Amino acid sequence: MMKKRTKVLILLLACFALTACSPIHFYYAYEDLRENVVEIELIMYDNTQVREVRNFRTHPNFDFGRVEHVQILENEHVEAFLQYISDEMILNHLRHDDSPNGKSVILRFHNGDFDVISERYIGRFNSAGEFVQYMGIFDSRNHFVNILDLFFPESNLDA
Repeated sequence: MMKKRTKVLILLLACFALTACSPIHFYYAYEDLRENVVEIELIMYDNTQVREVRNFRTHPNFDFGRVEHVQILENEHVEAFLQYISDEMILNHLRHDDSPNGKSVILRFHNGDFDVISERYIGRFNSAGEFVQYMGIFDSRNHFVNILDLFFPESNLDA
């Protein structure tokens, strides 16, 4: 009887150890995006001051002066884009960049808030560019590269 309890305890501890270290994850809700997104834009965000942090609450505000506007996604591709990103897992890592850098996609919402999606950062800002929420990163760099390839293929920017 004692061996059986020990085995069960070891099994429970192993399961806990394997799942306790997993980052929190979520998916964008397609219907919510469809109802609220008014524009999707590819930008270059020139940010040489990116830092790796372990804090989810304080990040720099979005600096509109660092933005180079590249391309607005045509309306006929918006629903496919929203469906694509709502199928991709977003991980909320403990260690992450504190702000976007380089190629980034902006999702603009009816209320003026916007999400910035870049290779190593997904976050929400209000209409004034003030930081609202760190959301995470895609579970694979390939997901962001695929977004660029599928929806912004004519952009002549390096990955």
